[in-house]
Amino acid sequence: AIGILQNKFVLAIDGQAQEMSYSMMPSELQKKDVIAGLNQNKAMIVTVLSALIFLVTAAGKFIEVSFLALIGLIIKNSQKKHLSYHQLWKLSAYSITLSTVFFTIMRALEATVPSEFLLNWFVNFVILFLVLKEIPSKKVINKS
Repeated sequence: AIGILQNKFVLAIDGQAQEMSYSMMPSELQKKDVIAGLNQNKAMIVTVLSALIFLVTAAGKFIEVSFLALIGLIIKNSQKKHLSYHQLWKLSAYSITLSTVFFTIMRALEATVPSEFLLNWFVNFVILFLVLKEIPSKKVINKS
C-alpha cells in the first residue's frame, strides 16, 4: 500500500511500513518530471493494472461460483440427486455464464440495470435450480 501524507510518503510491504520525508526527495522534482516519468512507464503501468483487474475479477467470479455450488449442495440434497461438489461447481460455473455475459454487455453499453446484484444472483440460482431439476434422481432399489 502507498500512502501520500502531508509531510511524508509511506510505503507498506508485507506489514512493514517504510517512511520517506518529502525533504529527502530532490528539490528540483516538479510536476512535469512526474508526468514525464509516468509517460515513460505508461505501458508497464497499463499492463500491471490490467493484470490486477483481471485477477480481482477472476477471484470474485471464483468466489461467486463456489458459493453458488454450496447453494447447489442444498438443492441437490433436497431433490435427492447424486452429484459431487466438483460436479456442482462445474454446473455453477456454467450457470453464471448467462448473467455474466448479460451484465458485461450492459456495462459496455453503459446501461443501468436496477438491482443488478439481486438480479444476478436470482438468475444464477434459477438456472442452477432448473439444471439440477433435469438431472435424474437416485434410483430406489426395492429388495423384495
